[in-house]
Parts: sequence; structure tokens; C-alpha cells
Amino acid sequence: MRTFTVALLATAAMGLATTALAQQMVNEPSHMQPAIPAPASGGFNAPGAPIASLTDPYGFRMMILKRKADRMTREDGGRLTPEHQAGLQKELDALNHAYRIAAK
Repeated sequence: MRTFTVALLATAAMGLATTALAQQMVNEPSHMQPAIPAPASGGFNAPGAPIASLTDPYGFRMMILKRKADRMTREDGGRLTPEHQAGLQKELDALNHAYRIAAK
């Protein structure tokens, strides 16, 4: 009987401790999650990754070209065909020329 009583008390104590810990976690702000950035701050992007939007036409067109290259790569079985690679390079050169960006 004494073992049963000790086990019952231990179970009750663990239940109370779990409840107290859960309540503490709800009442205190999390130190693990950073604050949610303002929508216009661009904080949801990786550091250094610019937001491609209509206000950045070059970035927007580059994003479209990258998506096209990804789609073509998938369609080509994981590796671009020489024809597709040449076509994408031609589009990239034209885009860079239109925005006066020198090739690296």
C-alpha cells in the first residue's frame, strides 16, 4: 500500500510540474523565435537576398529567368541540353545588356 501511495504522489507531482511549466511557457515571450518583421522590411528573406518585385524590374525578370531555367532543367532530366543552355545564356545576356549590367 505504501508503494502505491508513493507512486500516486509522484504521478500527481509530475502532473502539477508539467502544468506549471506549460503555464510558464504560455505567459512568457519565447526567446527562441525572433520577432515577426514588418511586411515591407523584407525580413522574411534570407540575408542578402533581395526581394524581386515590380519595384525592381531587373530582379523580377531575373527571378522569372531563374524559374524558367529550373523548369527547363527538370524537363531535361536534371541537366540542361546545350540548346537550352545557349538559349538561357542569350536571354541573360540580353537582360544584362538592357539594364547595362556588365557580365562577371
